[in-house]
Amino acid sequence: MRAAVSRHRRRFGMTAALRATSWAIPAGGAVWLQLVIPGSPSAASNVAVIVVALLFLTLIGRVALEAVKRGRRGAGLWPLAGGLLLWAAGSAVLNSSAEAASFPAPGEWLFLAAYVGFSAFLVLDRAGASSNPGGGWLDGV
Repeated sequence: MRAAVSRHRRRFGMTAALRATSWAIPAGGAVWLQLVIPGSPSAASNVAVIVVALLFLTLIGRVALEAVKRGRRGAGLWPLAGGLLLWAAGSAVLNSSAEAASFPAPGEWLFLAAYVGFSAFLVLDRAGASSNPGGGWLDGV
């Protein structure tokens, strides 16, 4: 009994910490951009990339932790986490690309693959929500 309570508190503590961190990262990044590097555009770009990467990591961590907490009911959250991971990878590839903008840009395929994960989340999450499991296909489209 004591181990179960300890595990529950640890998970709740991690959830609360990730929730607070996901709000603190953009706020801290904005302060960092305004106070530390007011005149350097290249340093500001580097700070923005770091802030976005940290934000994506915390969001993916929050979704994955919630999927673990829900067990079988949270199966739809894993495609959402995968979609967020692909979106973050696409953002990183697009921002680190030094070549001129062309179509399709190097990271755009990762963005398109992320939509598959987002759609799978909508369909899987909807399937357990009502008595009509086929009604969620339109949400994914």
